[in-house]
Amino acid sequence: MPGIRRLSLLCLLGLTAPSALAQPDGALVAAWNERAYEIAYAEDQFFTFKGHRAFSMMHLAMHDALNTIEPRYTRYVCAAAPSDADPTATAAQAAYEVLIAHYPDQQSVLAEELRRWLDPVLAGQRKARGVALGRACASAIRALREGDGWDEPGD
Repeated sequence: MPGIRRLSLLCLLGLTAPSALAQPDGALVAAWNERAYEIAYAEDQFFTFKGHRAFSMMHLAMHDALNTIEPRYTRYVCAAAPSDADPTATAAQAAYEVLIAHYPDQQSVLAEELRRWLDPVLAGQRKARGVALGRACASAIRALREGDGWDEPGD
């Protein structure tokens, strides 16, 4: 089962095989997924659309950010220029930016998760470009979904 989970996470990101460009492994996606789940479940046990929306937006932002570094698929919304940014910094920052916008009261938990992924990345231009790219892609998906009515009562 762990092999299947890893394969599905890699497929989610479009990472079917290692390439010359170092890619984050499935652990990054799994960790952010777990953190998002814990926060969303603690808030409302998924009785609203907020947690589902946050999950979707987080994964789209990470996909677009990574796909900007190594284009393989059509990006959903992020129009950032191709970059040689660090993929781990990029994906982690994208996840953080989406989740902190949904759950600002979880700043300490989310900041710790972000540090967990950013601290091992060597300081330098690739890391800085990764952080900027992650922010840009998260911002693009958040802007697209602004005012989408997710929190309005149903008819």
